[in-house]
Amino acid sequence: MAVKDAAVFVLTATVSLLFYDIVYGGFYPNLHGRLGMDYTYFLPRLLDGYYWYSINGLWETPWFTPSFCGGLPFFGNPQSMYHSVPQVLTIFVDPVNSVYYTILFFAFAGFCGFYLLLKDVFLVNRPLAYLGAALFMFNGFYAHRMIVGHFAFHAYQLLPLACYYLLRPLPEPGHGRKRRYVLDSAAAAWVFAIMIYSGMLELGLPVGAAVTLIGALYGIYTGKTREFWGRFVLSWIIALILGAARLSATLAFMAQFQRDYYDLPAGIASPLKVVWLIVQILYVWPEKMLMYGAHFMIGSKKLVYGVHYYEYSVTIVPLLLLIPAGWVLARDLAQGKIHGARKLSVALNIGVIVFIISLIMSLLYSFDNPMFGRVMKSIPIIKSYTNFVCWVSALVPIAILAPIVLFHRLRLAGVALWAVMAVCLTIAAAQIWAYDRNSYNDQHYNFDKIIAAYDRVKSGNTNPSIDRIVDQSAADWGHVMNGVPLGGDDGLVEKASPMICYEPIFGYSLFRYPAGRIKVGSAMDESDGFFNLKNPACYAYPSENVCRPGDHFRVDQQEMAERFRSYKPIDFQMPLRQKVANWISLAGLVTTILFLFYYINNLIFPIKGWRKHEGGESS
Repeated sequence: MAVKDAAVFVLTATVSLLFYDIVYGGFYPNLHGRLGMDYTYFLPRLLDGYYWYSINGLWETPWFTPSFCGGLPFFGNPQSMYHSVPQVLTIFVDPVNSVYYTILFFAFAGFCGFYLLLKDVFLVNRPLAYLGAALFMFNGFYAHRMIVGHFAFHAYQLLPLACYYLLRPLPEPGHGRKRRYVLDSAAAAWVFAIMIYSGMLELGLPVGAAVTLIGALYGIYTGKTREFWGRFVLSWIIALILGAARLSATLAFMAQFQRDYYDLPAGIASPLKVVWLIVQILYVWPEKMLMYGAHFMIGSKKLVYGVHYYEYSVTIVPLLLLIPAGWVLARDLAQGKIHGARKLSVALNIGVIVFIISLIMSLLYSFDNPMFGRVMKSIPIIKSYTNFVCWVSALVPIAILAPIVLFHRLRLAGVALWAVMAVCLTIAAAQIWAYDRNSYNDQHYNFDKIIAAYDRVKSGNTNPSIDRIVDQSAADWGHVMNGVPLGGDDGLVEKASPMICYEPIFGYSLFRYPAGRIKVGSAMDESDGFFNLKNPACYAYPSENVCRPGDHFRVDQQEMAERFRSYKPIDFQMPLRQKVANWISLAGLVTTILFLFYYINNLIFPIKGWRKHEGGESS
């Protein structure tokens, strides 16, 4: 990148990030000094992670935590994020600042990844690459899910970076080609592993669908997909190796509390309304009547979701670009510019795109048909979903990418292209600025106690521990979410663990939570041979630890209970599959790091005959 180009990139990225802060910074906290409601889940858990770090350091894995419901799995929780950017940031700043710095960092990462994807993979001119990068940075899905506290989705912005590594041109055949092939696969795998360890498992399938859509679009655009599919498969193999320990622990916990008991969510009344919904929420903003009027929704369970579930907008700019771009595409098709062997490749990739979009539409369509409902409830993972609107996130990148790639075919250059970029960015900025977000100020989570507790521990004025079990009588019962008051999980700030905590794995009304004998009082109270503290190993590995989910520590396990409530590692029986998964992940981590050093070493001290092969296109 030339100095001038680098300067323009830095300027564009900086201005975009500043505008992001101007638009969204006022929600961290909001006008009332509060945060989104779902931060009642994540902020206490970031503080919990900091407690663990303050006693054990960063490298000791927190398998369990005493901070919630009298004791729960930590590492195996699907939304745990101990090994993540925001948790590392809590070493230096309080959890609230950690959250916002994370949001800004990943917004910037989304800008960089999308820019590289457009410029180096789809070979789009720089002004259009800047435009696409800015649009993805501000996509409504990321911005508004962060506001309300769906913080586990922060790694979503890394999606275009993964696609960049999976699609960027490989060197010509030679010594360097195989190494770059493995490097790109490993780099994409690291991105996917970050998503796994950041607690973003819920978006695993939509992310896979998004990557596939982008790869198929690249195949249509270039006729080259072989290396993409190979790297895609290899990257997921490596990602599963890196994430084996986490995935094994999560599956063990979830196996005890299946979430397939929910009715399928209501569908949308007609295919045309599905299309209209998708177009509207992708390119404009969600119409309030879509959420609060039932005329679109049919089904046995008409759940009404908040407006944030429908926030995906990438602004109207891509639609405007499609007007001239569509004309050029129609002209090229009429002139037969797609011919020969490429026809089969194009047809196959179009088929992939049509299939994925049809799948997403079918998930949003009516579920009143009993046969369709039975089929959906028989599909692993999908049967556990409580709503399918999040699948629209798979369309967000392609909603930007496709119009810009098509518009690039106009071959504008020079001042005209920069003028188009300026006009489009102005329109997008105006639309983003004008959107009414006042409803997002009606979020009420008070985080003051979290910051105060963080400061006490960081200054060394207190040692973290759980001394007692409490109810939520002092919490904010004026604002209740899924049966738990806001702040109901904040007991750890006063060395207490709440009897009933906000843990979605037990169901949104916590009806699967095995409360058992837990009661208000000292954590070490004895009753019928048990302490008033749950043995968390029983949730994930009951047979190995000869107990049932929800069982308490026995009185003969006093030393273990004392260590547990003091945030120290405990001895528990781990199944062989978990031990194997731990070693697989460790081996994968070491191997990928060693390969990276090997690759860098050969860039500095190249093997004879390698460097000359480092340029060129993939086939």
